Amino acid sequence: MPKIKPLETHPRKYDEWYDKNSLIYQLELQAVNELLH
Repeated sequence: MPKIKPLETHPRKYDEWYDKNSLIYQLELQAVNELLH
């Protein structure tokens, strides 16, 4: 039986989270980028 990922079953919820929390997402990306460089 194939495993179904949450993103595949609830794509709208993921999109809504990124729309509502774009600042948090950008800050997380910045933090990871700083750790890598």
